[in-house]
Amino acid sequence: MRDAPSRRHFLAGASAAFAATAVAATGAAATLTALPGCATAPPAKASPPDVLLVTLCSARADRLGASGYATRPTTPNLDRFAATAARFSHAWANGTWTNAAHASLLTGLLPGHHRVEDQLDKLVPGAPTLPGLLAAAGWRTGALLQEQGAMTLDARSDLLRDVSKVLDTPDLRRFSPDALVEWIGRDAAPFFALVTLREAHLPYGDGGAFGAALHPDVVAWRAALPRPGSGEAAVWADASDPNAWIAARAAADPAVRASLDLAYDAGLAAADAAFGRLLTALEATGRLANAVVVVVGDHGEALPGHKDRLDRAVLRVPMLIRAAGLQAVAVADTVSQVDVLPTVLGLAGLPLPKLRDGQDLGPALRGEALPERGALSQAFPRDGSGALRVRSAYAKGALRVVQAESAAGAEPGSVARGSAEREAADGRVSTEPPGPAVDALVAEMTALAADTWVPAGPAAPVSAAVREQMRARGYW
Repeated sequence: MRDAPSRRHFLAGASAAFAATAVAATGAAATLTALPGCATAPPAKASPPDVLLVTLCSARADRLGASGYATRPTTPNLDRFAATAARFSHAWANGTWTNAAHASLLTGLLPGHHRVEDQLDKLVPGAPTLPGLLAAAGWRTGALLQEQGAMTLDARSDLLRDVSKVLDTPDLRRFSPDALVEWIGRDAAPFFALVTLREAHLPYGDGGAFGAALHPDVVAWRAALPRPGSGEAAVWADASDPNAWIAARAAADPAVRASLDLAYDAGLAAADAAFGRLLTALEATGRLANAVVVVVGDHGEALPGHKDRLDRAVLRVPMLIRAAGLQAVAVADTVSQVDVLPTVLGLAGLPLPKLRDGQDLGPALRGEALPERGALSQAFPRDGSGALRVRSAYAKGALRVVQAESAAGAEPGSVARGSAEREAADGRVSTEPPGPAVDALVAEMTALAADTWVPAGPAAPVSAAVREQMRARGYW
């Protein structure tokens, strides 16, 4: 699905303007097999681009100003960037939480194929990663992580096994790009950098950015959750689940719901401010002029929570891509996180490995239609025995089918078990009745998920302390 031609901006130059002079630098790079129909390597005299991948934790596509959100000015910096980039209005997360989604971004594989489905999982053996493929071709690889620990994405994670330098920011609630800028400045060689921005993750923000106070119930809920870097939560008086409690309060009281929205918007605004600082700092180095910059949400947020949730609010994420020689383009085709790896390799002028799941979005960046494809999202909730189960959602064009029931306390508009929904041109979503179109979509989803790998028996043991920390942060 494409926007009307009168609304498109087309490519000023082909992605072949980028070089891959380092492709033949190592034998590892030479083992990559180009797919039939892929463009040949660009001229050797051009400089290979730097690659910046920015992930926005818990970022909902529908809360960006560039997506039409006007209740509050949540994302002025992202909006300015979007005006110069390709904006994918129908981008979907393949996983429902940080590690699963990042694994899809970095490998081009669906969760059931990369096998990162739980806190202790490692990537499937032999899976190539974006930083690994770039490193083999001469790129330096680094990551700046805003918050490490709690068994999510950190320096110990197998997801970063091909990243040579992992940095963090000293103040977890005040993002600083200084360490990344210093690392980039050490060498003129092209770099790949992953930057994670987590301010939109629960417990969100305090509302101060918009000059408004939060409802007392929301204040109490935020106080019950662990603060970044604190390691533990405050005592919750009745020992209940604070996320379930605030969800029930929001469902019962519109004022609480409105305040929860305010808190989330404040958190997203903080993430946007961090993105602005990052972009300003990197632009001052002069390295962004020839850079491929990808900005994408790792997952959205159901207010509160996201892990194992298949709500539209959790799975619909922002995706923006900017590179030298490209003009802004609005893309309405269905895409997902597995498409990032092949697209970056294409923009970097590197040959593509054989792709199992993702596709190169290069045609869309040139204003052309993509082959019609759907986006599969997968969650792996535990059953009563602790074993992981598979649940899927599948979006294609205006239709989406959901295999699993949303968790209790879901915000209005969440879909029920086994249902389908249709998005109108104005963004409104309605229930789609059973029929041939729904049947066809379910068949596609079933076929894609048929070879999903699921471990037998209970999941790997997780300590009670870590389990509680993860649960309080919205992962269970």
